Amino acid sequence: MRPEIVLSLLELLPALPPVWHHNVFGRILHNDIRAGKAGSLTGATVQALEATENRLAYFLERFPEYRKTLRLAVTHEESGREARSYQGWQWHDVETHPTKLIRLVTEGISRISLRTRQATSYLLRDKDAS
Repeated sequence: MRPEIVLSLLELLPALPPVWHHNVFGRILHNDIRAGKAGSLTGATVQALEATENRLAYFLERFPEYRKTLRLAVTHEESGREARSYQGWQWHDVETHPTKLIRLVTEGISRISLRTRQATSYLLRDKDAS
């Protein structure tokens, strides 16, 4: 997931009134303001972007305690972007207990980039890579 999407959602969520829709994935948050924000993107790209935003928005509504975690993860990934050997962030980088980070993986928001006996490194999922 691109860091810009995460940051924009973290900034927009408190300000926008929720509008709920039901689909095959269950109850999702959709906002006409967010849908119109795509600009020059068309077709499947817009739908994929909206699905990613809706999934993240719904997740943050259910678990608001992850806002700080995601904000710190985005900051950490942006600071390590130039490093060639960047492997991701760990639990102490995002100030969250390691067992709570599994929820980010199972929800499809982050992925495990490196797992050793001593540590596990995570990266936010990139929409373009998946």
